[in-house]
Amino acid sequence: PPDLHGRMKTITGTATGFAPVMTFAKVEWANAVANGTRETTDDPYELRLDTRRGFGGMLFDPTTAGAGTSASSLARDNPFTPAELEPVLRPYDVDTNKHQPRLAAMLGSAAEEARLKVTTDSWDTTAITGSAALVLFGTQGGGSSGWLQQTAFDTLALLGSTPLSGVIGGEVARGERFDLNRPLTASGTANAGYDPSNIYYVQRQAYFKDLYTLLFALDRGSGGSALAADIAQWVANAIEFRDADSIMTPFEYDTDPANGWDVDGDVRTDEGTPRSVAFGVERPEILIAETLAWERVDPATTGTTGGMCISLHRPWNAVATGSSSEQLPAEPCDYALDTLSGGDSGRPLNQVDLGKKPHAVIMGTTNSLYDDLTNAAYPIWRLRIVSDGGTQYVRFDTNTAGANELLISGVATAGTALQSGDEKPKLPINTTFTFFSGTTGTAGTTPFSFALTGSSRVAQAPGTFRVAGGPPSPFIQVTRSGTVFLERLANPSIPATAAIWSATPLATSTTTNTVAQQYVVVDTATMTIVNTGTQPPPPRQLMSVSREVSSGTTAPWRISGTTLPVSTTFPTLTSSTTTAWMPWPNRPFVSSAELTLVPRGHALGMLQNYTQLTPSTPTGTTAGAIGIPMAPQLLFDAVHVPSRFAGIHQTYTGDLSATTGIFSTGSNAITTVNQLSSFREPGRVNLNTVPSDDVWNAVVAGQLPAPIVSRTASTITTVGPAESMYATLSLASGTGSLIVSDTTSAQLAVNLNPLHGIYTATRLANTTTPRSNVFAVWITLRESVANDPDSVKYHRAFYIVDRSIPVGFEEGKDYNVWDCVRLRRIIE
Repeated sequence: PPDLHGRMKTITGTATGFAPVMTFAKVEWANAVANGTRETTDDPYELRLDTRRGFGGMLFDPTTAGAGTSASSLARDNPFTPAELEPVLRPYDVDTNKHQPRLAAMLGSAAEEARLKVTTDSWDTTAITGSAALVLFGTQGGGSSGWLQQTAFDTLALLGSTPLSGVIGGEVARGERFDLNRPLTASGTANAGYDPSNIYYVQRQAYFKDLYTLLFALDRGSGGSALAADIAQWVANAIEFRDADSIMTPFEYDTDPANGWDVDGDVRTDEGTPRSVAFGVERPEILIAETLAWERVDPATTGTTGGMCISLHRPWNAVATGSSSEQLPAEPCDYALDTLSGGDSGRPLNQVDLGKKPHAVIMGTTNSLYDDLTNAAYPIWRLRIVSDGGTQYVRFDTNTAGANELLISGVATAGTALQSGDEKPKLPINTTFTFFSGTTGTAGTTPFSFALTGSSRVAQAPGTFRVAGGPPSPFIQVTRSGTVFLERLANPSIPATAAIWSATPLATSTTTNTVAQQYVVVDTATMTIVNTGTQPPPPRQLMSVSREVSSGTTAPWRISGTTLPVSTTFPTLTSSTTTAWMPWPNRPFVSSAELTLVPRGHALGMLQNYTQLTPSTPTGTTAGAIGIPMAPQLLFDAVHVPSRFAGIHQTYTGDLSATTGIFSTGSNAITTVNQLSSFREPGRVNLNTVPSDDVWNAVVAGQLPAPIVSRTASTITTVGPAESMYATLSLASGTGSLIVSDTTSAQLAVNLNPLHGIYTATRLANTTTPRSNVFAVWITLRESVANDPDSVKYHRAFYIVDRSIPVGFEEGKDYNVWDCVRLRRIIE
């Protein structure tokens, strides 16, 4: 949700039913708003801080008769200027009282102390600097030791003439940090199917290529060991992590871009070069909660009967609230997966429809396939059960079973066939859907009892509903095992063919295939199939999905497997202290620190290997399937989320693709706005020069609890200055983690939601820098005539210099160096 004023509170509460509850609360959403300043009426980022603003520094607001205390006058933009900082910086000079007094007068008696704490201008460059620049571009002075200056690259091979050609493009090609929030077109343009020339795919493929190559260069250049496949899959996931749709986009990449970029971005064609394809991972809307299977042999007929029970769960329970009476779903499912009430009204209900068919029109007023109950049109969702070399498919959209297909009865009227789309099973947030065999097993004369309560739904399959295969002999008890796969179409707007339905789904991180649409494994669970022989069945085994790594760190939404006696009813999923929220924002990044939450691995491996982040987990390790797949010491100096302040870009009307990588005209038009960065942005504080705790507290928006290390003067002397953005974000604590644990609040505990652990790093990424660019400079010139002591004269001048303003300097030549001088004062 938008939070331009920074007033929103994010709370992860205790579980209700099963999943934790994520709550976004903000004063702007309530009826009563202080001073009437809602998001749209007073955007703080409309404030012009650049040198072209042409206003500010007025003693009184020019729109009022005086100082003004009303809400309207207080809301006016009247920023402080370097000239108003001047009397604060040099309070003892004879001319101080002649300068603009507003800032000094407001500080009053605290002005003398404040001269080391306040500033009116704090800018940083958006260029790649430091060690990252050396790795990418080589030594200062045009050396060729940088990865992007290898002799294998000529100008065209490196930059490219289209968004999808060349080794790297966009911001990095012009020496600027990669924009993690590049504009991405919504999914509506791609609903007709996979078209690599569509702007939807071109934008994402270009984003993928440039970020993948950047990470590849930083890792190989610094001697890292991450493989290209790991980097490619993580970059693909990062794109899906921030876009709002449910399309698992395939990305084609060159496995060794060091010798040029030799793929065209169309996954359907194989150029014969070292290439591969990575499918991005979308948010897992549904999980397998529990499974159960049994079978027994009838000695009289030597026939095998049996049954099984599978429970699915949708855990995304998030609300946006302005008051107790104003609550809305905060993280709804994509329209492409939603029920859309009434079959054709198109109104979203935030209910995943398990029987929905793929349809190109996902946001229109009609859905012609809503009531389609045929088996010729395949559904988006399915279950695949594999045992003894046999494969069975469970589908929820039809009355007619195809080969190796298992069906369920209607949900609206238990025990009857599906009659319409309304009876296809739907999953609202924090609910379960459980279906089981129509053939019941018995313990003596007592049948199994499947009873569900709370927010759960149940369906029964007709006849014998059992796992394929069987025991080798009717008189020998054998316990078999099977695997249940929860799968969905990669693109829910493209219909599946019979070949796609029967093909082996994607279950590896990368593939060399040339298929743009296929089923993708979302979750899996092992099913133990107990053969009871001629005896009553043993206690039921409830086998849950295991998302617990060897270190014992809990993964999101994990529940423990349980053994229950026969007489116990099938349980309702209950809350557990071991469950945690899985951050998946489906929105642009708030800051570069959120990269630590991007999951690693393919769709199946992501859930199976997901590791909960802790304050002691180093960022960029291979400990689990979350976080950056490389040492991040260089990464945060090469990527960023640009400031939202106005006036930090320049707009051009011509085609800039040849020199800047901005493709805004013709068939290559993938940039929605033709703006070129001014290479500088405001609001950055150099924490290496912070002299006091109150400045630190202002930067991080509050005092941090002990024993967190603050980057203040007392710790800089012991820990040392931060030499990179990564060191700044990790507080140079020695652990290499960006996670800070606030143990004083149960609702902000990291074990409930890792998002709570990166609040400090998130703010530091947007407000701090390890560099200084704005300097106060005093120059004293001594003038004298040789052997004449009476001729000695002193000339003093004061300057404020901003080196974030790009200027050219060459000894003996006058370019535009004076552009970086913000203030020049001849004192005497």
